[in-house]
Amino acid sequence: MDALQQGRSSLEWRWVKGHALHGLNETADTLASNAARGAYLEGDKAIRKEHPTWFK
Repeated sequence: MDALQQGRSSLEWRWVKGHALHGLNETADTLASNAARGAYLEGDKAIRKEHPTWFK
């Protein structure tokens, strides 16, 4: 990025498929979103209570 900013290079953006609809990624996304809004004030205990099937 530094070289690009200084005009010494070029940059080509390409779309790369992510982990959309991958079960564990969806779980991670849910945990991160919920944690960001303060849903897990009790930590792991709250997560296990809200999503018991994730821990089987």
